Amino acid sequence: MGSINTVKIYHNVLSDEERISILNNFKHLLCETERSPGLQTYSDLHSLSLDNFNIFEKIKKRIQINRKIQKSWINYTDINFAYEFWHNHDNLDTYDYSCCYMIENPENLGTWFRVNDEICQTKCPTNSVLVFHKLLMHTVPPNITKPRYSLAIDFY
Repeated sequence: MGSINTVKIYHNVLSDEERISILNNFKHLLCETERSPGLQTYSDLHSLSLDNFNIFEKIKKRIQINRKIQKSWINYTDINFAYEFWHNHDNLDTYDYSCCYMIENPENLGTWFRVNDEICQTKCPTNSVLVFHKLLMHTVPPNITKPRYSLAIDFY
């Protein structure tokens, strides 16, 4: 199982133009789902547009993961969609790591992790990526007040 020591943060991942293009291309796909609280897209964003494939490849290169993307989706939270939803990505067919790219994160609140019944809070500004072991229990911080868009990616 992963530990908080397996969490790594990468800064300045994409250009502002690339970051904004993710929002422009996929924001309209956000909706309420049964899979989780808040707003979320379906988990196939990496296969929807060849124009955005380069952006996914740039994220992979920056975080030094040379794996195929199994799933990718955007999450949206704000004061009206604040929630705690503890989970991990324990699918047996995935690679050991997942990541969360902060498309727009004005409060710099990163993912929260639960390790040995202790909650570890991270800071992760806009245009940064958190890479973590898929078995780490994690949630969106429930104290978010401003609009936050993040892109989650699972590898295989």
